[in-house]
Amino acid sequence: MKKRFILFTVISFALIGCSQVQKTQTVTTSSSLHNYDFEMITEALKNHPDFPKLTLNESSKIEEVVYQKNTYNVTYSWETEVISHGSTVVTDPKDEDIVVWTEDSSADYYITLIKDWETEDGRVKSYWKYKYIPHTNEIELIESEDNDYKINE
Repeated sequence: MKKRFILFTVISFALIGCSQVQKTQTVTTSSSLHNYDFEMITEALKNHPDFPKLTLNESSKIEEVVYQKNTYNVTYSWETEVISHGSTVVTDPKDEDIVVWTEDSSADYYITLIKDWETEDGRVKSYWKYKYIPHTNEIELIESEDNDYKINE
């Protein structure tokens, strides 16, 4: 009798375990942040006619500039920055199988234009940092420091 009870218990647990629906979990990651460097440079340079045309292939350009009867070497450059807002997690609404997707949902895009003067007294640096808004192709000035007035003081 004892052997039958043990055998019955083992078979019952085995059958219950086999009848459970297996839920699966799949994770897929997508890093699909768009590169807006060309658009950002184009828009930022519209606000700075004193800057030479900069392209994606050149991160800086040095030019001789005459300012108040003196000639200076001025380096014009640009930098971009992308700050991702992280991932979005979406699950199957029916919750039959648990499938999870993670993808880069959005990001903030920034471009900084830099003007660096070489003077007898050292370097004089100015910059303009813009936030780029991709869906409207517009930029917004968020921070700047224009030190051109310090030349020939």
